[in-house]
Parts: sequence; structure tokens; C-alpha cells
Amino acid sequence: CIQSKESSPVKGKSSSGLQIITKDGTIYEFSLPNGEQDVSLWQKHIDILMKRVKSRGEGSADYGEASGSEELESEERVDNPFKMGWLNKQPGKTGFWKRRWFVVTDGVFSYYKTKSIINPIQQLSLVNAEARQIKVAGKSLWCFQLFVPTSNRLFVMETSSREELVEWISTIRGAAKYAKSLNLGEGNLSSAAEAGDDGSITDEIENEFEEDDLEGDDSD
Repeated sequence: CIQSKESSPVKGKSSSGLQIITKDGTIYEFSLPNGEQDVSLWQKHIDILMKRVKSRGEGSADYGEASGSEELESEERVDNPFKMGWLNKQPGKTGFWKRRWFVVTDGVFSYYKTKSIINPIQQLSLVNAEARQIKVAGKSLWCFQLFVPTSNRLFVMETSSREELVEWISTIRGAAKYAKSLNLGEGNLSSAAEAGDDGSITDEIENEFEEDDLEGDDSD
């Protein structure tokens, strides 16, 4: 159980601060270089996660030895991956690549024109979604493709590095499992692998997509 609040900038840092207090009273302070926008964004996502924890009744139980049923529940629980950051998104049929702010949380894939905007351009359930690295002419090696079968949507995005590529693919795949475990609503919700030196990722996360009859992303 945690609570968060905006705090004074961490000493020696010219930025806004975020303070997180855990159930046992431990206080963590973080420096956020992009100011109040970062503070508001992190508070928003922490609040979302806290509401979900509260709704499940987690965090209310005392720490201690778990019962057999609790241990079984813990083993069966699927992790809820979270990631957010800037990605370059390929347009649908015409236009230029656009830099957008992406968020993956609670089994949902969302993206925004900027990270300070609350309402997303689009939100999609990641149930049965697939992500894999692809090569795109004229772009870096760090591109990946996301196919959302529940809405028949295909996205192509470019990350900034090999590490980011691996993290995004891993997060999306984990979020797809999480969404499926929740029986999360399908379709449009609104209008761990290593990379090789050549940029290719290992066979463990390689999947071939059939691109016939898929709808490209024509939105912003």
C-alpha cells in the first residue's frame, strides 16, 4: 500500500519532486526533471494502480505467513506490466512519422499527442495482442510491430535504442497476458528477450504475422 504526493524538489536537483510513502512508513523521494507535468502524470498512474489494488482487497491484509489458498493465488496471479514513453509512430497510408506518448498499463495500450494531455487519441485492449521486431526501410534497427487482433489494428513504431525495443516488446506481451487473465473488454476502448548485435532479437520472441487483410493505423 502506498500513497503519493507532490513534494519539494530533491535537494541539489533543479526539478519537481514526487514523494511515495509505503505502508510501513518508508518514504521515497524522486526528482522529475520535466516538472509538474511529470508529477501529475506519475500521480495519475499511481492512483490508478492503488484503486485496482484496493478493489481486490490487497494491501488490507497484515503481513505474515500466507495461507495455502493465498500462496496458490499468488502463484496464479499474472503480473501487470507498466511502461510509458515516447515512440515514433508510422502513419497509416500517407503522411509522416509522428512522435507520440505511449502508455501500457492494466492490459491497455494508449497513446497521446503529448504526455500532458489526459484524453488519449486511442485506447485498445491488449487481449491476444502480439508484438515483434521488424525492419523498416529508412528507419533505425529498433522498430517493432504491434497487432491488436480484437480490433484488427496494426501499429508500427520506432524506439530510441535496443534496450527500449526489448522493454516495449516484453511489456506489451506481458500486458496481453494480464488483459486475458482479466477477461478485459476487447477492441477499441476509446476514439524478455535479448537483442543481438545486429539489432535482431532472439528466436524466443520471433513471431510471423500475416499482414493480409489487416487494417493499418490511420489515426493520429
